[in-house]
Amino acid sequence: MKVTLLANPIPGQSINGTDEFLGTVRPFMHKASLTALAAGLEDRLSLKGIKSTIEIIDMQVGAVEKTHYGIIDYGELQLDKYRIGIPFESIKGKILESDIIGLSANFTHSRKIISDLAKYCERINPKATIVIGGVEATVVPLYYLKNGADIVVKGEGEVTFSLIIESIYKRKGLNDIPNISYIDTYGDIKTNNNNFLKKNTQFNVATMLPPDLDIVNLSTYTDTGEGIPPYGIKPPFISVETSRGCAQACSFCATPQTKGRFRFMTLDTIRKHFEYFKMKGITTLLFQEDNILSRVHRRGNGSYMYENGREETLSMFRLAREMDFSWEFTNGLEFGQFEHNGVIDFELLETMFWRRKDPDRTKGCYRATIPLENLSDDNNKLFRKLKPFNSMKSIIKSLSEMEIDMLTFNLIIGRPEDDESILKLSYERCLEVKELVNTHSSTTQSYFNVYNLSLLPGTIDSLKLSNYLAFDLNVDPEVITFYLGCMNTPHFSPLEITQARGSMAKKLNGESLISDYDEAHYITSPKFDKLFS
Repeated sequence: MKVTLLANPIPGQSINGTDEFLGTVRPFMHKASLTALAAGLEDRLSLKGIKSTIEIIDMQVGAVEKTHYGIIDYGELQLDKYRIGIPFESIKGKILESDIIGLSANFTHSRKIISDLAKYCERINPKATIVIGGVEATVVPLYYLKNGADIVVKGEGEVTFSLIIESIYKRKGLNDIPNISYIDTYGDIKTNNNNFLKKNTQFNVATMLPPDLDIVNLSTYTDTGEGIPPYGIKPPFISVETSRGCAQACSFCATPQTKGRFRFMTLDTIRKHFEYFKMKGITTLLFQEDNILSRVHRRGNGSYMYENGREETLSMFRLAREMDFSWEFTNGLEFGQFEHNGVIDFELLETMFWRRKDPDRTKGCYRATIPLENLSDDNNKLFRKLKPFNSMKSIIKSLSEMEIDMLTFNLIIGRPEDDESILKLSYERCLEVKELVNTHSSTTQSYFNVYNLSLLPGTIDSLKLSNYLAFDLNVDPEVITFYLGCMNTPHFSPLEITQARGSMAKKLNGESLISDYDEAHYITSPKFDKLFS
């Protein structure tokens, strides 16, 4: 069996007549989900005696072209839609030799590109089985089945995708494979038993193999996803996965509804992954999961939910230190876990944020993303993983004293209740955070990612706020990003909240830092420039 996994081209939007993208376009990042999937498939198929060849084709690097494929009417502006990647035609030979073609649909804004690519594969090689998985496909399988997919995998792919390959290899039917929707031989859409969120059908993270880095070009992984790293941080940059699922239920995030309960690796498994990375010559690790600190969750009575969770977290980062890795936390750490009843866990802080600058490189932690998310006074609107602002400040003060190179703070604006006063308050509190970092660190650069609330399918927000959505996602799915507003709220249009985002980000960060970090164009307006003055 020849199984080909495709990393699809990236979507980008720019104001009509300009060539600057409104959001980051980062092709040189580790395709973590595909390398993890490949490793899991290879292991399971080998155990079953199924002969297979798995290949990853990264369509985001190489002879990349910018292909125009549509326009978004965006208030008084028109936005051009572009597909950035190698042309579909350049992989025609790979498609023709494939028995199974796999695509990952994780983000709504790529929906049109993925469906166009699936339909192209279907046209070139009608005998190939086209399988689409990922967060987005899990939530809206019908869209993909109507647009090129033969089978949609719901939830984690290591188990279900291997069963699909086995079924095709042995020429059996799909009736007994759970967690899939598919088109049967009569052209009808079928959905098998959905149990991907149940404990007994989830992938065993504790024994997960390292990602397969032998089938990719490591030299292309030169982007951290979070802007230019400080001096001495060396590529390739590899995303590390030590857990799956989430112990929280933030309204804007699809993880609880698509990846299930929180599960994490044993220390022995983490050691094997680290040793594998070391063997591959990797010195920089990107911790992209936002739930590393779920290991130190507490129950209502204050006791730890996982008996050895804190000690294993400490041991993991002591191990990374011993093995001379550099690392950053590229997703929003659940940083409220560093404090309990007003007491900061300094041992945990100092272990996770340890760093040492040698002449040729920085070892340890050089950058971390901290989720402020909601800075309003309404505690009912706070996400479960956050704490009131004053509690946040005490933790940020302690984080600043770690003297790492950069702290990146994420803020989300554009909720239906967000009016000018809430935007102004959020801006002023970001200034407080910036001053706090400057006061307690002589070296740490602060940066503020201002995001628009995005109604990601499968999230609580997408269900509760769907009446505010200003676009048809079958026509303009590209608006579902953190860079563009997608709702008509009682206070702002999509364009207005996008302008608010741009003005706030520019006031907080300045043009030079944005150029280094974001490489994106921000839409602003005099109205919001004045509000954030």
